[in-house]
Amino acid sequence: MTQKIEFILHPLFDNTNDFTPIPASNSLPNWYKEMNPYINKNKTTGSGLSNATAKKCLPMFDMMTSGYLIPLMGDVYVSLDDDGNQFYEWGDTKLIEFHNPKQMGELQKTKDLVSIPKFINAWGIKTPKNYACMFTTPTNHNLPFEIFSGIVDTDTFHSAINFPFVMKNKKWTGLIKAGTPIAQVIPIKRDKWLSKIKKDAISQKLIIKHHRITMTNFISAYKRFFWQRKNYQ
Repeated sequence: MTQKIEFILHPLFDNTNDFTPIPASNSLPNWYKEMNPYINKNKTTGSGLSNATAKKCLPMFDMMTSGYLIPLMGDVYVSLDDDGNQFYEWGDTKLIEFHNPKQMGELQKTKDLVSIPKFINAWGIKTPKNYACMFTTPTNHNLPFEIFSGIVDTDTFHSAINFPFVMKNKKWTGLIKAGTPIAQVIPIKRDKWLSKIKKDAISQKLIIKHHRITMTNFISAYKRFFWQRKNYQ
């Protein structure tokens, strides 16, 4: 069954036509797109081992292509002030707000936070009943920042959600370009879950069976026998 997610432009923003949310599959990181599926384009190492690169890892591919990406609405320039702290500048549209670092408790000390910048997002989100959205840093993108991950019940709350973040390198300077993905949005269904620890022979036999399948099929065993396509449009 196809579900629908709606991205609703906040009325305070009217200049974001070029920077709308897109399926994550439409914006894979360059390092991944340019990578060959095999090291030196050879399927084997010459010693009987697979020579596959991350390009052949479907779990990584599925994570990078799940959900949608929300882009930065304008350029943000990061420099250092006289005290050596990162300083943010942008154009006419306000793109960043700030949190008091004390709001993060002990994390303030471990990450040496002077302030917590927050990307302003122009898009509210609406999902069907019983579906929430997980927000996280775009997976495996080579970005200088990481946002604080969270889950919002977007079936009941439709206002735009902003994204607090930290810079990975406290001395990083440069331009974060308009259109840079700042958050990955993955719809998730709210279900009740019950965890169990199993060590019985029947369960372990299934694990061994699947292990043997992957070990006895040289290329793309997971894709051929287990993988199911995910679809976000």
